[in-house]
Amino acid sequence: GSGDNWQNPGIFDVTDQLKSGKNRLAIEAKNAGGAAGVIAGITVWLADGNVVKFATSKDWRCGMTGDADWFAKDAPADWQPVKVIGNASASPWNLAQPEADDLPASLVASIPKTIPSRPNEILAGGFESAGPQWKLTGGARIAYDWSRFPRDLWMGDYYLWLNGPDGKAEQTSSLVAKPGERYHLTAEVGYSLDILDASLPWPGGRLVLSSNGPDGSRDEAAIELPAFSNKEAGAFKSVSLEWLADDAGKGRQIGVRLESRGPQIAWDNVRLQAHP
Repeated sequence: GSGDNWQNPGIFDVTDQLKSGKNRLAIEAKNAGGAAGVIAGITVWLADGNVVKFATSKDWRCGMTGDADWFAKDAPADWQPVKVIGNASASPWNLAQPEADDLPASLVASIPKTIPSRPNEILAGGFESAGPQWKLTGGARIAYDWSRFPRDLWMGDYYLWLNGPDGKAEQTSSLVAKPGERYHLTAEVGYSLDILDASLPWPGGRLVLSSNGPDGSRDEAAIELPAFSNKEAGAFKSVSLEWLADDAGKGRQIGVRLESRGPQIAWDNVRLQAHP
């Protein structure tokens, strides 16, 4: 693909160009005057439901070349690391993230509408439709939004948006606690650009791993979500916690709860793993 309008970033379906093994994303850019910069990202939806993303970053290299076949080769040794200026919204470009309607129809048709269960993912239910497994309370709602998350990549992903305040999403997994087994819960959390636009502070919340006994007994492990500055609005941070089952926890069902103390908190890639 190509384009010459810096105010309208191109979106291209490269499915037919991908091949098994090593693939290369290369960009040729020319500056016609004024501030110069280049930004790009690629999202790959795999058949097993996993999503792989790459974007321009400090790890990229650039240089001048007269080789007509340069894009099919590794970067020359004398190419230098790029200088990172900012994300798509950085001045003077101030680019907004594309909406879902901007995507090529052929690409939209190929994106999975639900996320299949992964081998290491025990939680059930697709975020994009909440699913019967997720119990939502406290004004929670579901979002599938291409423009508000995440800010550092051009195309979003499925995620759960707790539009609180005091939004909660919880479910009980299929796991039954065994003494000596360790349960590891991981997730990514972020908050919407809407909060930044409204000059609202980061509200905070918790990631909770619980064990619930048939007799009403209960144990919980919880972690406070990391704080976000206004500059980090639209980005995601990873959170994780563990719970080690003992004899008292034997037979309890493992549950997960996502808590938001305010509006516009998003959760992504929530996974629960069991380790002997």
